Amino acid sequence: MSFQVTVFGCMLTIHNSHHLPARSGILGYPSRVTSSFLKPACPARETRHLTPETRHLKPPLPASAGRSGITRPETMILLCLLLAMASIGFAIWGQARKNQRIAQTYHELRSMLTACSRYYREYGVWPVEGEPVVGRDVVVGMDGINRSVFFRLAAREGEGNEGNRYNARQIDYLIPLPDDPRPTTLTFNRQGDALDPWGNPYRLSFDANFDGTLEIRGDYATRIPGEGVAIWSAGPDQRYGTRHDIRSWR
Repeated sequence: MSFQVTVFGCMLTIHNSHHLPARSGILGYPSRVTSSFLKPACPARETRHLTPETRHLKPPLPASAGRSGITRPETMILLCLLLAMASIGFAIWGQARKNQRIAQTYHELRSMLTACSRYYREYGVWPVEGEPVVGRDVVVGMDGINRSVFFRLAAREGEGNEGNRYNARQIDYLIPLPDDPRPTTLTFNRQGDALDPWGNPYRLSFDANFDGTLEIRGDYATRIPGEGVAIWSAGPDQRYGTRHDIRSWR
């Protein structure tokens, strides 16, 4: 006698075997259990017949399992986007740095004008070398050297101020005043020349003949009435006498 039982979609066929011990049966009945997987109920799986030559090979993967990560076109698109973002970021950073240097230059011009005015009020002359020449003002820094002016302003012994001859009271006019809302510290090279934020020497012009009109020669052929000193920087393009110059006058 035999009967069939379906378990998880698979059909089990149970055959009675009277020669088996009673305790070996199912639920106390002597029986012999065999399983038969029927194709309609449990489809057969695809199997690989392994041989000594193919035993080390891995089973084949589905077609979708072979793709991992991103493709080459996707990588190229991603790189292009990153380069575009980097170029935009560098452009913004460069413009911000340029604006910061321009603002710093204006603060330094104001600081130098204040120092020169204080020196003039103290000694009655401008901090320039030589004696005043009638009809001619003095321009300093055309040869890249302006140290003599700043040696006098800072009460520092050196070229143009040997023994503090031109600053006998030894007052450092480059030190910011206590009420200065935005104090500025100038930058100097090893020789003592004052440099702008781009590393170029400042150029200065003084009304050395005290005629009330400042005449600027060299980079500018202009006359500024009522001014005693003018200072300018080469600016971002680092060339004097262009529209990019940063000047203390309008």
